[in-house]
Amino acid sequence: MPFAGRAMLLNPGVDTLQDTTNIRAYYDIREHDGSSNITDLSGNGYTLIGDAAGTSTTTSPGYITFDGTNDRYYTTLNYQGTNSISEMSVFAWIRTTFSAGVAGTWDNLAWSIWDFDRSEYFSFSLNGPGELSWSGQAGNLGGIGIAPYFDIVGSGGTYNDGDWHCIGITYSVANQEIVMYADGQVDTTFTANGSMSGLGSTTRRYAAFGDGSEIDNTTTRAYNDLYYEGDISQLWYWDNRTLTSAEVLKNYNDTKSRYN
Repeated sequence: MPFAGRAMLLNPGVDTLQDTTNIRAYYDIREHDGSSNITDLSGNGYTLIGDAAGTSTTTSPGYITFDGTNDRYYTTLNYQGTNSISEMSVFAWIRTTFSAGVAGTWDNLAWSIWDFDRSEYFSFSLNGPGELSWSGQAGNLGGIGIAPYFDIVGSGGTYNDGDWHCIGITYSVANQEIVMYADGQVDTTFTANGSMSGLGSTTRRYAAFGDGSEIDNTTTRAYNDLYYEGDISQLWYWDNRTLTSAEVLKNYNDTKSRYN
């Protein structure tokens, strides 16, 4: 059954992920069985299916290596409708040395970590120079970023130094904020003008992991062919929950011992 409103025990006595109310999907490669598919540990059944599976290393900390050439996954988790997502949090433990492009500029050079199509729902990744990067489709951007898809970049640093980093973003219509995080701390806060609306369009999109999604069905799957290059160890995704900064820090502190 799904983990709702309680701690999720990953490895007893090792680390615990807190604050799992409304968690939609959770992946931890240390718990992976080495097959081409990755089980959704939330209990919601959104298995990641390897179209071209990366190389998995299940010894601690556990990670998948994406070669930047053809490795990618999809899942049956999908949306169709405007304002489908009004509160959202997505975080991932990642490691990469990929570097390209111009600092402070949005690009798609390092796409993508978790993607429901930038122009239909949202895309979460780093940009080429290693800064936090996020895009999305909303009826009203609330004055944030560049129309029509936000296309915002964090200003708190770069995270492509070959070390492990826990990166993430929260999107909140209620708070009128988009907040980027790295290693338990706020990287950048974007404050809307009071009119920012929920994410979504009338087009159906399924999630892609390691590439940009154009997937409108799971039979003939379309991607952007823009491949993430590096390692991903964990991914946590809530689509009806905005984590507080205290919760973000706690989750980081409760899992970081695996990566140091």
